[in-house]
Amino acid sequence: MTNLMKKKDKLTDVLIIVGLVLTFSQNLSVNYAINRQRTLEFLDPNYVVIIQRYSKITKHRKKLQHILRYTNNDSLFKAGNHTEPDYLPYTKHASKVTYQKKILDQTKHYHYHVKGNKLFLTWNSKKAKMKMLPIVMYHQSRLTLNGKLQTKLKQNTITQPIVKAKKGKNIASLQFITLSRQFGLKLYC
Repeated sequence: MTNLMKKKDKLTDVLIIVGLVLTFSQNLSVNYAINRQRTLEFLDPNYVVIIQRYSKITKHRKKLQHILRYTNNDSLFKAGNHTEPDYLPYTKHASKVTYQKKILDQTKHYHYHVKGNKLFLTWNSKKAKMKMLPIVMYHQSRLTLNGKLQTKLKQNTITQPIVKAKKGKNIASLQFITLSRQFGLKLYC
């Protein structure tokens, strides 16, 4: 009986070692592939590394190089393609790809401007329909659509508001209500 137990222990040890070797090999191959891809992007003249992020620059590469070398203002932020979300509310489905498709790729269909503490989005709609706005909502966010406060909002997996747009020009304003404003507090520092 003890010989049988020793054989089982040896078999278990061998299986554990094989499992660890396979896991290590897979991890090594994935890391190699990612590092190789990033190295090729770094060497590609159509990519520019900006603050350790990789942004694809196609149309305005020369303009971006000029901004990086000769200016000291906010032009870089306007010319660069911001590819990663700064912060998204936690959901199981919030990924960089989702952010790219649902937020960044949709911004060309809207006009944005900031006035005071509100972000305004303006767009034209050919017909009245449900529209997913390229913004995210937080617990203290307040959204107004065409002058009406939106209270019971539907949201997708990354907390984008889904609103009923009217035919023609639509204006949405997004405001983040801080605790001091929410409760009428004045904070002195």
